This record gives sequence, C-alpha cells and structure tokens, in this order.
Amino acid sequence: MKHKLTWTFILIALLIAWPAEAQTESTRLAGVEVRILPDLDQPAVLVMIMANLPSDPVDSTTVSLKLPAAAGQPTAVAYLDPERGPINASYTTQPDGDTTWITLETSEQAIQVEYYIPYHRNNNNVSFTYTWLGGIAVDELVIRFWEPAQASSVATNANFELPVVQPDGRRYHQWWVGAVGQEQELATEISYVAPRPDFDPPPAAAVQQKTDPNILTSILTGLGGLLIGAGIGWLKANHRKLAKRTPRPKKTAYCHQCGRHLKPRDAFCRHCGVQVR
Repeated sequence: MKHKLTWTFILIALLIAWPAEAQTESTRLAGVEVRILPDLDQPAVLVMIMANLPSDPVDSTTVSLKLPAAAGQPTAVAYLDPERGPINASYTTQPDGDTTWITLETSEQAIQVEYYIPYHRNNNNVSFTYTWLGGIAVDELVIRFWEPAQASSVATNANFELPVVQPDGRRYHQWWVGAVGQEQELATEISYVAPRPDFDPPPAAAVQQKTDPNILTSILTGLGGLLIGAGIGWLKANHRKLAKRTPRPKKTAYCHQCGRHLKPRDAFCRHCGVQVR
C-alpha cells in the first residue's frame, strides 16, 4: 500500500510539472536581421525583425522583444514554417515606459515581427532614428537599411558599409553588429533626399457597359449553328419513326369515260354510269 501511494504522488507531481516544461522561454537568439525600409507602402518606416532561435524548439517556446512605444501594435507577428511560410503567431504586449514588450509563441526556429516607426519630412529631406532596444541577447545581429526609390544624399552612421547594389538596381547599407547583450541598445540616425512617393491606389478600370457587336454576332451565330445541328441530328435519329407514323397520300382515281373524279369504292362512275372496276 505504501508503494502504491508513493507512485501516486510521483505521477501527480509529474502531471503538475508537465505544463511548465511544455513551454519554455528563449533567453537568446542565434541570429537577427533587421530590415529598415522607408516609404515601402506608406509614408513611414517599415521595420522587419527576422530572427532565428539557437535550435529548433521541441515544444512551444516564448520569445520576448522590445519595440518602441511610438510604433503601437505590430503589424505582423509570425513564425516561419519551412514548408508553409509565415504563420500568424499568438502574442501579447506589455507597455514599459517608452517601449513595449512583445511576447510571442513559436513552435519553429525562425520568427518574424514587423512594425512601423514615423519619420520627419521637410519637402524632400527625410530623417529618422532607428533604435535596437534589445530585451534579448543575440549571437549575431545585422542591420540593413534599404534606400527608397530615387533616394540621394544618403547619410548613415560610420558603422554602415558601402551600399550593396542588387541586380534589380535596389541598394542597401548594412551594419554587421555581431553579438549584443540583453540590455544593450543601438541607435542610428538615417537621412536622405527623395521626392514624396505617391501611395494613392490606381483608379479602378472602367467597366464596359456596351456589348461589342462583333462578339454578339459571333455568339448568335454560334447558338444558331448549335440549334441547327441539334435539329438535323434529331431528324436523322427519328426519320424512320416519322416515316412509319406519317400516312402515305392515296392515289386519286378518275373515270376513263368522262374524266370525273371517282371515290375509292366506286364500281361505276356516278356521272356517266360506265363501269370502272
């Protein structure tokens, strides 16, 4: 009896401890790429944080990051499935002064968080400050600033390398930061000159109300052909039946003497009396 009670207590203890072990918290990230993309789809700066956990999590894992409070709610929080791509992840936010903690759940090794920060524009002169707020240690951090279209006079801090030109002509500057601690913050001021982009949606295409007469003629001709073909086919299929059902016309008889009309059963002409049968 004593052994049974002992095993019962062990099983209860394991069941109580299981939920705590089923979900772990990551205290560091293996690699993080920060993409800074101003004027991508609205007059603001899109920030994309693409991160990898040190290893593929066995169970659901939580990751906490710091975002600027001015960004508001993130526009996208996802983990990256190798086959299906980004999948929306559950997350919570917690205000903390000028920052906001975002905690997300992931069952994959890669995660992605997106948000917008404002910039300052004076005619064609644009400037803003991006800050890596940390909140988690990173083994390898790289920050990439993508120039908007028609940008010139681009200025960044000295840590950014010369721009890399893509095959499609787009240019980005990158800052290989390396390892950063949990409490370490990094700030960089970026400015450039570019015309104000037009984010207005293109006008909707006008709906053609009139029917093209050529198209209408073709449709009617096609329908007529189908009806004629169907009628001919029906006549061929039912030709023998129609022939059987349709009575043949009877021959008309006349008197050989007077030429008057004879009825089918007349043996003598009703007019001249001559025998006709």
